This record gives sequence, C-alpha cells and structure tokens, in this order.
Amino acid sequence: MRGCCRHYLNFFSFGLKRLFECFYPFLISFNDLFCYKIIFWLYSCQKQE
Repeated sequence: MRGCCRHYLNFFSFGLKRLFECFYPFLISFNDLFCYKIIFWLYSCQKQE
C-alpha cells in the first residue's frame, strides 16, 4: 500500500500546485504551505508502514 499511497499523494500535490499556479498566482505562498502539509502527510503514511 505504500507505493499506492505515495503515487496518489504525489499526483494530488502536483495537480493542486499546477491548478493554483495557473489560476491563483497570488496564492502561491498558501499553495507552498499546503504542499508542505501534503509532504508531511506522505511522510507520516510511510512511517506507519
């Protein structure tokens, strides 16, 4: 399940980053914060395995 979890979270963060960069360039700082939370979530998911 670890590989599946990593793939899903990477796709989600990448898609969200692209969406924010395209449509909300003034929210890049917020996007970076959100991506950091996604990375932390990914780390926690791997740690549980």
